Amino acid sequence: MSINEDVVNNISAVPKVSIIIPLYNCENFIRETIESVVTQTYHHLEIIVVDDGSTDRGPEIVRTLAASDPRINLISQANSGRPGTTRNRGLECATGEYVSYLDSDDRWNRHRVEHCVQALHEHPESAAIFHDLYFINTNGAQLSGSFLKNVNFETRSEKHLEEIAPKLFRLRKTYLTFMSLNYCGISTDSIMIRRNLVLQHGLFFLEDVSCGEDIDVWFRLVADHDVLYLNEILGDYRQHDESITKNKILFFSDAAQVHIRNLKRFGSRFDTADSIAYREKIAGHFTTLAYLWLEKGRSKEARKAYRDAFHYGKLCEPIIGYCKSFFPLILRRKLRNLRATTSLTNTSSRKA
Repeated sequence: MSINEDVVNNISAVPKVSIIIPLYNCENFIRETIESVVTQTYHHLEIIVVDDGSTDRGPEIVRTLAASDPRINLISQANSGRPGTTRNRGLECATGEYVSYLDSDDRWNRHRVEHCVQALHEHPESAAIFHDLYFINTNGAQLSGSFLKNVNFETRSEKHLEEIAPKLFRLRKTYLTFMSLNYCGISTDSIMIRRNLVLQHGLFFLEDVSCGEDIDVWFRLVADHDVLYLNEILGDYRQHDESITKNKILFFSDAAQVHIRNLKRFGSRFDTADSIAYREKIAGHFTTLAYLWLEKGRSKEARKAYRDAFHYGKLCEPIIGYCKSFFPLILRRKLRNLRATTSLTNTSSRKA
């Protein structure tokens, strides 16, 4: 049975969708974000905005919008600094049959909720669905490509997807290995999930990391549940310098911890070659983290990261880096500049 237009507009006949929006100092975008939700073609919504201790006008803007739309609810809490904590607070308050998440600087296509509900309604065996997103800049202008097209997702994931209808795919069991070794593919802005499964299986966000807390959930979701991919672009993912993922040390540190947990939890499902490759990926995160610490003159932290890299598989590079970490920063930079100059000279000689 399809959810036709008459049924979509008959609120009593369709399932409620809870939209959880974490908010922190986003006064420049939160109005646009909420307006992209309240103007959806699917109307049976509850919009839960969880303010994580904002110090700007963001909460005031939400209150103004809520005064004219009873579907909008503002929840305030002391600053946690953790996206997972904020989203989990929203989940505690949600009452919808389905749950979606939307960051406070992003936005959706007006048909987004309807298309996701339609697919889940037609496939009751599926736990969740996700889709693609355009990239936009700070001013809202569309950038080239999309979240999935820019990583050649369709080609790279082809053997891990089963087409079950036009533009609709089911993730195969091998997708867990694919997303662990390659690219997750699931953006938090793009997911819609059945709330009862979140509660029954504890699909809550990590609260001890600031980056990758969402990917941990998607690992657990894909590992044990039927998930759909809708090959449509139904939202906009904003790119700007204030993004938490711009902090590279935090990103690689947290990402490594998330992947370690995934390896411990589901490592037995990987074959030997994939297990080695996954450990190498984790080692690569630690090697990059060590380099970033060295660039900041933090040798102690760099050595720990190199030791972790060595533990997970990298051999020569962490050992060499570990030894270099005992050199003064100024000496390491002089050696690097000398190596770059020598390389340039050799290149010029070959061209001559």
